[in-house]
Amino acid sequence: MTQKTPLFTEPDMHKPLLKIACISVFMILAMPGLCQKVFMSDNRNSDKFTYGLFYPVAGQFRNPIASTNNSLSYPLPFISLGSEHPRGYGKRNDFPEWGLNYFLNQIRHNPDGTKTNWCAGSIYLLYKYDVFPQNKYIDLYFGGGGLAGTQVLTARKTRTETYFNFNASLIPHIEFRAQPLKRISVGASANFLYDGTKTKWYGFGEKTYPVGYSRLTGTMVKFFIGWCYGN
Repeated sequence: MTQKTPLFTEPDMHKPLLKIACISVFMILAMPGLCQKVFMSDNRNSDKFTYGLFYPVAGQFRNPIASTNNSLSYPLPFISLGSEHPRGYGKRNDFPEWGLNYFLNQIRHNPDGTKTNWCAGSIYLLYKYDVFPQNKYIDLYFGGGGLAGTQVLTARKTRTETYFNFNASLIPHIEFRAQPLKRISVGASANFLYDGTKTKWYGFGEKTYPVGYSRLTGTMVKFFIGWCYGN
């Protein structure tokens, strides 16, 4: 007695599912190549406005007027304007920042009647590395760079005398930033200025040097708000 072959066989449901799974895996693996996906950091072009305090090392921050007790109280306030431009519009997480610092005028009235007015200005360049490049809300930067500028002191009693010197510093840099909105960022940073120039104070006219040198060595603490633009 021969066994009859059934007219209808129960379909094997595993084979179609296996085909669908294989096609899905292939599409997932091929998608990055088809889309040409690259690393994208959240860093964008940014302009920054900063208010900060400078804590000088008192032993190296000297007064050019040797005859007056005119030591400046610190911390010294300053403001900054800076700009960042990540290379490739954020495709890398290391990028430069450059800007200008202006140390606000410090006016003193001395016991001998001398009135002094001190201020300083500088330009800076930093190169920063983002520890969390793909975090869109919080960033931590480490880096370093340089600063160059001048400080000026004007003294007036019976006549006006002006003294100035130049300084150049190395700047280790650390920065914390939060970006609650797409275009707005806020944060704080700290720099330690190491001024190794040993610059003398120069005077107009007779070119006198009341003190040997004055270093702008100390710590800059900054609080900033930034406007981000670009893609």
